Amino acid sequence: MRGFDEAALTDKSWGPRLKSLSTKLSDGDKSVLLALLKEDAEKSASAMTTRGSSNDWFWALLSNVGWMQECSEVVPEPLQASVVAYSVTSDGRHLLPGLLPTFF
Repeated sequence: MRGFDEAALTDKSWGPRLKSLSTKLSDGDKSVLLALLKEDAEKSASAMTTRGSSNDWFWALLSNVGWMQECSEVVPEPLQASVVAYSVTSDGRHLLPGLLPTFF
């Protein structure tokens, strides 16, 4: 199935888990993801969040599905223990805009 990585194909519980995690996001968390989706795909925009935050959990699950990816190279070395960065994948750019209204 196009747009899903192997983890999402074998573990079908990602949808309810994303919905549950989305309820814990602040308006600011949501706006960052929406801003990433508006960025030009050629720019490879990424956003940082605190490790272990609601945003980190949500974005990590989106990474498991194949719609985001961790970008550790953009986080400066002294911050890597507490900060993580993600970017939206091409599949995420294609599928997330239609899916996010069900979560937000």
